[in-house]
Amino acid sequence: MLIKGNDNYPFIVEGILKHFFLIIMNQLKRINPLATVVMQTAHQIPSTPIPIRTNRMASGIRIPVKIILIILAVCIVITAAAGIVIYRIAIASDGSRDFIYSAEENQMDFEIEDKSLEFKQVELDYEQTDITSYDGLKLHGYMVKQSSDVWVIALHGYDDSGRSMAPLIGGFYARGYNLLLPDMRGQGKSEGSYIGMGWHDRLDVLSWIDWLNEEYENPEIIIYGASMGGATAMMLSGEKLASNVRCIIEDCGYASVRDEVEYEGKTLLHMPYYPFIWAADIVTKICAGYSFEEASALEQVKKSETPILFIHGEDDTFVPVENVYRVYEAAACEKQLLVVPGAQHASSMLKDYRLYWKTVYNFIDKYIE
Repeated sequence: MLIKGNDNYPFIVEGILKHFFLIIMNQLKRINPLATVVMQTAHQIPSTPIPIRTNRMASGIRIPVKIILIILAVCIVITAAAGIVIYRIAIASDGSRDFIYSAEENQMDFEIEDKSLEFKQVELDYEQTDITSYDGLKLHGYMVKQSSDVWVIALHGYDDSGRSMAPLIGGFYARGYNLLLPDMRGQGKSEGSYIGMGWHDRLDVLSWIDWLNEEYENPEIIIYGASMGGATAMMLSGEKLASNVRCIIEDCGYASVRDEVEYEGKTLLHMPYYPFIWAADIVTKICAGYSFEEASALEQVKKSETPILFIHGEDDTFVPVENVYRVYEAAACEKQLLVVPGAQHASSMLKDYRLYWKTVYNFIDKYIE
């Protein structure tokens, strides 16, 4: 007999789904390949029907293995489909991210408390250039040249372009520094089918550093990044950098991609990491060649030999301020921390312009004469 007591069917189905969802979750936390999950889970299912009790009657309910496997297969298909959709939205370079931007725009509303502060808009003459990445992509960048040996490589945020950094780099331009504004892979005019979230981008920045050292004589290099660019700068810090990379300044970067996508999954998509975002992580590993877990700024700053200035807005709810305390504590290099009261995501400079640039200038002056 398949099922006894048809009036209890809703409770039976609920019990089955809960039972096998727990089995799936235990497997997902330990096993990566999807096919292996299916096989391993199937092997764990007893060959005899499973008794499930409802809250209406004490009689045992016996469900055949075939139905169990069908339910399991449906759960896996739904999970895999959700992972692909999330990857297409969040990681693929041509994804639609309007819901992310609407949330981020809400974070960017601020008032300049110092009403006497005046912003001067300057038309910058820029050149464009291209390099080839370590994996053969054409990477695009903008350059603003001045009469200085100092170059600032300014790294933009998520799904943006080098030109978007213009409002944030006025203080560097005012000091007469040269500016290099790369388009990250898969963004702006750079080639690529996915967004690297800083992980593969760190290797692209190494290529830009090599290019500067080949094209110009004795450049002194500062790395500056905001949001995803800040995370990129921190991920870069754990690599072996040329001695003329004097310092790194990161603003509102996340501690790890794993933590950030889990946080955004809860706040924007209203879903836990397992199983759907976990599935997106697997899809990202297959399609983009990196996992959310390995893309860790936290682990990279532990290896840094380059001084880092960490900046964050105290009221940032897009990349919560807890991120900066974690990476600052973990950093093994010379370091300094600036948390700007009342500043939201990527708005610390605009919230307190003078404090921001005074801190940045004093930090730079320790390492560049």
